[in-house]
Amino acid sequence: MSRQRLDFAHKISRQIINETDIACFENLNVKAMQKFNGSMVADNVMGLITQLSKYKAELEDKLYHEIGRFEKSTGICPECGQNHVLTLNDRYFTCVACGTHQNRDLSSAKSIEKTGELDLIAAGIVARVAPVSQEKQSVKTKVFELSKLDFGSEKEAA
Repeated sequence: MSRQRLDFAHKISRQIINETDIACFENLNVKAMQKFNGSMVADNVMGLITQLSKYKAELEDKLYHEIGRFEKSTGICPECGQNHVLTLNDRYFTCVACGTHQNRDLSSAKSIEKTGELDLIAAGIVARVAPVSQEKQSVKTKVFELSKLDFGSEKEAA
C-alpha cells in the first residue's frame, strides 16, 4: 500500500508541475487534521504531494508558492468573491450574492489560485501581461512573466 501511495503521489505531483509554470498550494496543518479526523487523514497523501511538487518545481525552475495556513479559501464564490459559511458536509453551495451553484472543492482551488497569484504579483515576483495574440480573442489565457528586477539590480541602476 505504501508503494502505491508513493507512486500515486509522484504521478500527481508530476502532472501538476508539467501542466503549469506556477504551482500554488495551501499550507495545511495535516497533523492537526489527523488528530481531528483520525485515520481518514493519516492515509491521505496531501503533504507528500505538496513536498514532491515543491521539489519538482525547483528542479525545473518553475514557481512554487504556498498561501498561508489561516488564509480563507473554502466557501468563497469564484464569480463574485462572496464568503459563505460551510460545514464539512456541504459539498456544493449556491452563492447568495450571484446565485451560481458551486462545488466546494473547485471553488477552494480557484480561491487558492487567485490568492497565490495576487501574493506573487504583490511581492514583485511575477507581472500579469496581455499577449498581442490574445487581444481580439473572447477567451483569454492568464499569462505571467517573471519580474525583470533581479535582487541588487537597483544598485546597478543607481
